[in-house]
Amino acid sequence: MTNEVRRAVGTFTSRTKAEQALRQLRDAGLDRSLARLEGGDTEASVGFGIPEDRAAMYQQVIQNGGYLVVVDAPEAEIACVEAVLQAAGVQNYGIYDAPGTPYQKKGLYDDRYTDIKSRVGDQERP
Repeated sequence: MTNEVRRAVGTFTSRTKAEQALRQLRDAGLDRSLARLEGGDTEASVGFGIPEDRAAMYQQVIQNGGYLVVVDAPEAEIACVEAVLQAAGVQNYGIYDAPGTPYQKKGLYDDRYTDIKSRVGDQERP
């Protein structure tokens, strides 16, 4: 399993739907510290590692009342994160490099066992 961290970002039309997606990620076994919700009148902090045009689109979604779910997770878990978010109705989904994330610097994933795949199913991205 690789320790490379990827950033999955997607939008939701309501806070309720975004929070439900976060609960589903936790229920699937994802560490709650790896996912965050951004929305309302806050400035999106997704720009690092995300192409400028996509970051601008995500910021526009927030300004229009939408919500972002941002997940920084090991590459080996991203397909499962995507499956959960897709089932929850994510829009504008993208996967990006997440260089220099605090998770890599702290070595959070060194020799870390995860069972998120077994809870969601060994699903591959289309």
